[in-house]
Amino acid sequence: MANLTLSHHDYTVAWVCALPVEMAASETMLDEIHGRLPQVSSDHNTYILGSLNGHNVVIAGLPFGIYGITSATTVLVQMLATFPSLRFGLMVGIGGGVPTKFDIRLGDVVISKPTGNGSVIVDSSEPFGERPNAGKANDQAEHYEHGEHDCSTCDLAQLLLRPPRATDDPDFHYGLIASGNQLMKDAETRDQMGEGRNILCFEMEAAGLMDQLPCLGYAALTAAAYAKQLLSVVPLTYIHSRTGHTKDFTPEEKACLQSLFITDPVEDKNAPKRRKGDRAPGTCDWIIDTDELQTWLASPSASTERVLWLYGYMDTQGLEMDILLDQYDIIGQKNALAYFFCDSSSPERCTATAILRGLLYQLIKQRPHFMKHLLHKFEERKEKLFDSFDALWAVFIDIGCDNTYNQLYCIIDALDECDQNTQKMLFTQITRRLGNQNDGMIGKIHFLITSRPFPEIREYLHPYMSKDLCTYPKVQDDLQVFIDQKLNQLAGRKGYFERTKRDLSRILKEKAEGTFLWVSIVCEKLAGVRSRDAIEKLQSLPQGLHSLYARLLETALDADKDGFNTILRILAVVGTSRRPLSLPELSIACRLYEEEYKEHRLRYLQEDIDMCRLMVVIQDGIVRLLHKSVRDFLFNPKHSFSINALQVHASLANRCVGYLLDNIVLLQRQRDQEEYSFLEYATVYWPEHAGSADMEFTILPEYQQFFCPSSAEREVWLNTYRKHHHVPQHFSILHVAARLALHYAAENGNEILVVQLLTRTPKNLEAKDVYGQPPLLTAVENLHAATIYRLIDAGAHVHTFNNRRQNALHLICKARKSNDSCRLLAYFMDKGVSINEPDASASGMTALHFSALNGSVGMTEFLCLHHANPNAQSETGDTPLHLAIRRRMLGLGYEDYWITGEYAVEELSNFITDWESEEASEIFEEIDTTRVRIVNVLLSMISIDVNIANNQGDCALHVIPFDKWYASEILLQLIEKGADISKSNNKRQTCLHLACEAGNLDAVRILLSRGCSITLQDIHGSTPLHCAVKGNYPDVVRFILEQRPQQLLGSCQQSGFFQTKLLHHHVKSYFCSVETINLLLQHGFGPNELDENGDSVLSLYLRLFHIRFQVEIFDCLVQNGASMTWFSEGREGLIHLVMRQWDGDNFLVLKRLLQCFDIAAKDAKGRNVLHHGAIHGAFNKDLTNLPQETNIFDSLHEKDFQGKTPLDYAEEETQRKRHPNLFKENRWNESLHNLKSLQEGPI
Repeated sequence: MANLTLSHHDYTVAWVCALPVEMAASETMLDEIHGRLPQVSSDHNTYILGSLNGHNVVIAGLPFGIYGITSATTVLVQMLATFPSLRFGLMVGIGGGVPTKFDIRLGDVVISKPTGNGSVIVDSSEPFGERPNAGKANDQAEHYEHGEHDCSTCDLAQLLLRPPRATDDPDFHYGLIASGNQLMKDAETRDQMGEGRNILCFEMEAAGLMDQLPCLGYAALTAAAYAKQLLSVVPLTYIHSRTGHTKDFTPEEKACLQSLFITDPVEDKNAPKRRKGDRAPGTCDWIIDTDELQTWLASPSASTERVLWLYGYMDTQGLEMDILLDQYDIIGQKNALAYFFCDSSSPERCTATAILRGLLYQLIKQRPHFMKHLLHKFEERKEKLFDSFDALWAVFIDIGCDNTYNQLYCIIDALDECDQNTQKMLFTQITRRLGNQNDGMIGKIHFLITSRPFPEIREYLHPYMSKDLCTYPKVQDDLQVFIDQKLNQLAGRKGYFERTKRDLSRILKEKAEGTFLWVSIVCEKLAGVRSRDAIEKLQSLPQGLHSLYARLLETALDADKDGFNTILRILAVVGTSRRPLSLPELSIACRLYEEEYKEHRLRYLQEDIDMCRLMVVIQDGIVRLLHKSVRDFLFNPKHSFSINALQVHASLANRCVGYLLDNIVLLQRQRDQEEYSFLEYATVYWPEHAGSADMEFTILPEYQQFFCPSSAEREVWLNTYRKHHHVPQHFSILHVAARLALHYAAENGNEILVVQLLTRTPKNLEAKDVYGQPPLLTAVENLHAATIYRLIDAGAHVHTFNNRRQNALHLICKARKSNDSCRLLAYFMDKGVSINEPDASASGMTALHFSALNGSVGMTEFLCLHHANPNAQSETGDTPLHLAIRRRMLGLGYEDYWITGEYAVEELSNFITDWESEEASEIFEEIDTTRVRIVNVLLSMISIDVNIANNQGDCALHVIPFDKWYASEILLQLIEKGADISKSNNKRQTCLHLACEAGNLDAVRILLSRGCSITLQDIHGSTPLHCAVKGNYPDVVRFILEQRPQQLLGSCQQSGFFQTKLLHHHVKSYFCSVETINLLLQHGFGPNELDENGDSVLSLYLRLFHIRFQVEIFDCLVQNGASMTWFSEGREGLIHLVMRQWDGDNFLVLKRLLQCFDIAAKDAKGRNVLHHGAIHGAFNKDLTNLPQETNIFDSLHEKDFQGKTPLDYAEEETQRKRHPNLFKENRWNESLHNLKSLQEGPI
């Protein structure tokens, strides 16, 4: 098994050794050895990479024979350049003990523990003492001088005896280790220095490391195991984000990563801390040890353990997900972690695609090799990739299957901040993926989701693990810790007596209702109260957040009655804005201090925000609510300060329109400066605010010019709006009402804008956009029933149509089905719109055509019950039955329902991310079942004629998708309905031809049992048997040959057609097989006949392209008598033709041919085998090695009749432009490279 290979940024521990033996000992300590990584040219170190106790470790040795601080420093500097994430350093090796008052003996371990005076670095010219012989617990006298090289010549009388220890286990000593550049050879100097500084040990190498990073330890060779144990207690380091780290990315990857970015989860994680402060030290750490978290973190035994939902209403301060993130060691570096913080006030943090983009961005930044899963999709789709949830989910799953890590942990915080559509998209994929017990990814991907306990979330997550945060008893303990911290801070400022602190603590605990935010806000209030009044003030404050918010507003009202409306206006706008507003934007939205200078305006607004009593905060110039509970409070109708959200939206919509009109010149000039950022906000969001206002939105008299039938100002706005949303040209104000301004409102049943506009623009009812669509059809297209009724009541023409001559019934049946679809059909039919009227465009289709094509069972049943004509033919001759069975239209080229949106039932496949999963099977089954139901509905009509042929001669039988599981079911239903199985289409194909072409054995059995002919030939001379042979369906071939031998024999006697063509037919197929070839040979079809072009079976197989070129097929034909002596008119033999193949088996076939032919053989144009291989790009590595065995290097330079060598042709072919999807990429470049290598020796 290959070693795991990480990136340079994954290593956090430097382990330096002085001697090779120390390095070898250290290597044995590693739990796992990793693959090598490239080094810059300036890094001359030798590294061993691996993991130890969860840490990724780099082991490096000093240059051989060189010691001291300079060498060690050089090694570490080079290490830091190559491994920039190093956080800890270990110097592991041999040192010299100082046997003074400390009983340090050979084999003991000394661990560096600097004192208050710091570490000791000795700059000494005196030699350090060498290590005594191993195995002795003795030292020599203090003043005795050692021998020159070792202790062999020393006076044994100078030995100092020490009593033996009770055990042979090493002792561990903690203290100072001295470092220097010289070896200590003088015992007296050693002991004097050790005594004066309390030094336990002398070494040299660590001195070079002191200035680079803090050393954690030093041990002798026998203490390498201690170093391993030491790392087991060192906290794991998690590199949250590699900001600025791009050196592992190519320019293309950098561009992809930049486009992927939408928000930085690390920054989003820290933002609440800046607003509310860090959690109290020591709080909430216990959550890591809860049964729920431990089960979620472990490899699950069931899919239900892969998702954990933590929910609650209160803000528990420390129970945010940064607890997990701050303690990354529980995840481990062999696993991957990504998180996302949802926020409804930020468009970049509240959608399904934003969540996936945030998770992917974080994962790829952590592990750059994950980029490979994203880049190829980005190269195909560019920026559009990042708007597709399904495409991003597919990338996420690919990363989830990556085998370079063990587990993937994903944390999504505050998911209730996202809309229900986002929740549905995420939960649908999570439950489908994680609910599959047979999925090989069980235990691979884990999701932790936090939210409030909303029922729509519970509906999806009830099968999985869940826990109410409030039910943890330790929450109350953490609250007390938090209270104590806040009171200690206040006591330091206010000088509280101990009794006051105790009383305040008790009251805070009683009234907080478990809510940390309540405590935080109240303590901010107490900061402005005298210490003697603190208890009284606290007792006067209500308990619970909502009651506290109400009291804060009451206080603000009492303090400034005149300015209170301004406070409410600020709260209302901040709470309803579609994205967070800056201070200048907020001042414009609220129309505050418009006559003041900008500097004064912002100062005054800042003062107003201060009056909001902590409910609104400013962070990095952006105004936000302190907490989502503030929004809940503001729009709760149960208190006197409640704000009407509909009225605020209406006010904001009009403010945006007014601002657009006031700055129409700037908008026309496309000004994009920061000072005009509210202009961009007004452009994009006024329709959303108008729609969200429901019945509250009214057109103010001063803005009527914007809503007039002909408005230059509105056209300027539309031109800018088109940068954000697709809007056709010639869009009237009623189109705006039907499509844009009411896009959201009409879904909620609001037609008030239409009512207002109709009183001003009655003549504009029939105005058409660039597609010829009046407002009525725009409303019909979006199925806005209330708007439709209002427009028709005002006089809109019900028989209107667009440029494609499609009326209301056509558009209803084309649109996605809704609960209103059939009711709207009945409404327009009652108004006189003909159910059988075709559109007058190129398609000529009726409403029933569209509903059958769309896959809408309900609308098809409705139309059939109301006598829609099932035999109506479109311009291409298709009936609704043709479209229902075939599932696509003819004559319009490539129809992609993912693009047109007109085939609603097939759109279900958009949810597929893994095409081989059980999820995909379920979705396809749903699509197919719907198609069968549509066909059943149409066939239930008594008047239907199933033998009507379209312009291509296809009856309903001919358009059956015989590759589908339900094909036989539809075939039987059509036969029972009177379908003529002998009818041929314009290509003279019967449905038996088509069933054989698809390899549908059941359908073939049905048709043959009913007497369908197997000898009829299509326009290409192929019988049904030929179709099965070419498609490589041996079961079908065998069945036909065994069922109708006499009929086949009679045809063979009349014509040699079968005998000369069937094997040729098969080897021309992309999917040849030995099984089918043997089957034909067994039934007497010989291998040596020539076709009309003079090709034998073997030559045809070698000449043509195949999905997989197989030596087994060549061997099968040869073993069954196929001749290898075939030559074309141009003297090309089989040895030349095999050079048309690229796949690896080409060299095996060539090797067999070389047993009979000379590799130097030339065709009529003087080209040898190498010429042919060069022209066709045949030289893969295997094939390149084969000619070298034949010793024909001279053939490389042989010239053909045009004077060209094989290398000349190879060069030319690399320059030829070819379709990228038809040939293997770089095939000819590789072939040229390999061919050139023939001159240099074997590959």
